[in-house]
Amino acid sequence: MSDSLYKRLYSIENLDLAWTRLKTAQNVQYKNYYRSLFLAYEMSKTENLAKLSERIKGKSYKPSAIERFYLPKSTGLSRPISFLYMDDMIVYQAYANLLAEKFSEKRKNVEGINVFSNIINRKRDKELFFFNKWQEGYADFRSAIKKYFRSRNKWVGHFDIAAYYDTISHTALSRQISSRNSYQDFRSLFENSLKEW
Repeated sequence: MSDSLYKRLYSIENLDLAWTRLKTAQNVQYKNYYRSLFLAYEMSKTENLAKLSERIKGKSYKPSAIERFYLPKSTGLSRPISFLYMDDMIVYQAYANLLAEKFSEKRKNVEGINVFSNIINRKRDKELFFFNKWQEGYADFRSAIKKYFRSRNKWVGHFDIAAYYDTISHTALSRQISSRNSYQDFRSLFENSLKEW
């Protein structure tokens, strides 16, 4: 018998929300690579999501390998761009739906204070948009900088850690979901997915 978080992962409600949030995500440049696939998937969305749900429920779903290429940045570094298969993108967003809900209250304490990007959308339109618009976070960041400057602070440290996400421990992340042995099915698939992606 599957654990409760695993059941929520493959629920049609969660997968449908994941699909909706993928379609309405603001990363237009990335989504342009998938434009025709989004249209094709949408035509049989109900059937596609039902099949994906059954595969996860029956434990026959396996995350696929990614395709990755690197875009040069002006700093001389490269930005990795990863392509996932459509079902994998939906599962990835389905994980994000559940984890954002689980950690929302903890994260609220730093949002708009020391964290200004990728703020979870808690408004009425949260079914459509996973994150607030980045412009809102940037405006809050600028306001905070001005406030500190008016308080006689003359220096600002702004950090962008190269390859930050690549340095996050998957084990530590998984333990945040549950330090006990609960959610074993969810954690197992989650860890396997992160290894592959």
